[in-house]
Amino acid sequence: MKSSILIRKRYRAIFDLLLLYISKSGAIVVGVFALPWYQKLLGASDFGLVALILALQAFFLMMDLGTSTLVGRELAAEKSFSPPRCTLRAGELVLHLFYIFLMLLALLLNRILNFNFPSIQIILGTIFFWALSVQNIGQSALMARRKYHLAAVSQIVGVLSRAFITILVLSFFFANFESFLFVQSVVAVFQMFLTLHFCNKVVNKDDFEYSINEFVPVVGNILRRGAPLVAFGLAGAAVMQMDKVIIGVWGDTKAVAAYYLASTLCLVPISVLAGPVAQYFQPKIISNLTARDFDSFERNLKLMIMALMLAVVIPSLLLWINRELIVNIWLRGQSNTDEVIHYVKLLLPGVAIGSFGFVSYVILIAYQDYKAQAIISAAMTIMTLGVTAYFAKNNNVEAICIVYVIYHILSAFAGWLRACFLQTQNGYKTFLYRDGILFFLVVVILMLILMNN
Repeated sequence: MKSSILIRKRYRAIFDLLLLYISKSGAIVVGVFALPWYQKLLGASDFGLVALILALQAFFLMMDLGTSTLVGRELAAEKSFSPPRCTLRAGELVLHLFYIFLMLLALLLNRILNFNFPSIQIILGTIFFWALSVQNIGQSALMARRKYHLAAVSQIVGVLSRAFITILVLSFFFANFESFLFVQSVVAVFQMFLTLHFCNKVVNKDDFEYSINEFVPVVGNILRRGAPLVAFGLAGAAVMQMDKVIIGVWGDTKAVAAYYLASTLCLVPISVLAGPVAQYFQPKIISNLTARDFDSFERNLKLMIMALMLAVVIPSLLLWINRELIVNIWLRGQSNTDEVIHYVKLLLPGVAIGSFGFVSYVILIAYQDYKAQAIISAAMTIMTLGVTAYFAKNNNVEAICIVYVIYHILSAFAGWLRACFLQTQNGYKTFLYRDGILFFLVVVILMLILMNN
């Protein structure tokens, strides 16, 4: 009887993880299929604007005032600060107010500083960023409650719909930047409502009513606890997205397209392959640590590292070896194909190593070590973007790729050291402390040898 229960649990775990990969496959379709179509249909000039808007979308998705992290942690923890539904609504309200302020500020600055951007573009852009940020809170809540099938459905429906409808409109109706932005915004709002609908069914099922007197302190608590996460999210978002903006502003605008395409392809191991692994193990590890179940914690930690090896390192190696064939098929002979291949060769090993930063990130979130994360991330971001700006002014995109390889390695390594320190403070030296650092260094050496060949 017990063995059959264990087998069912094991198959359910595999099925849940498979669902997360299916949901992330939508992002693969956008990166591998849609981006070259956008460039072909819009031309180099408008596609440069698309690359910038997509970079800003990723920036604001990461810089969500810490709401998705806090909501996910509270709903996954054994003991939470407030009723789950109250926490979810408070996180949504914080983002609603933030994006209202952001839209008004952007419209005001556009008028005062004479940027001459059409107001409709600013409004649509803000709606686009807002809808995806709010639905990301819903995704975090569904993951925390381990409703992976609902999270997968909302994710893949939203991502695939945005890509398909956008290509349809650009191909048969209006091939311009405004049309792209309008379709992306409308479909993003649809995805947000779909995700929140699933969320309401899950959270309302086992929650109870709360009063306004309970709700207001929860909003204040999210703002207070989210302050370090704002710095952390801002730093992480800036270092991952502002490089494209810097190259576009201070360097050659045509280089933005090639660098953006190469970065998108190289980030597949983190966003599509490593992301579901982290999303699957995060609620488990948070629950283990808050319950002080260290045996289960160490078992899940080892499984997470093994999953990252299988899901990231091996596919990255295959992608790196076959990069010329893959990029040529992907871009179908477009003029910047050779540049993209060269940038992929440089960037991919560093990005693959950076995926192991998810291990320490999950542990640091469980311990609510937000301040240290913010300090480490801010320091590395300032240095990385400063050096990036220097090389951008000299039109040296190759050097920028090397800078980001170094960033990914140092960022992941710093996170592991911090996680080891926290484990020592709590009197429990895990596998991460005993063998993890040596394992990490071996992976780094092997990937760097690969990059130099």
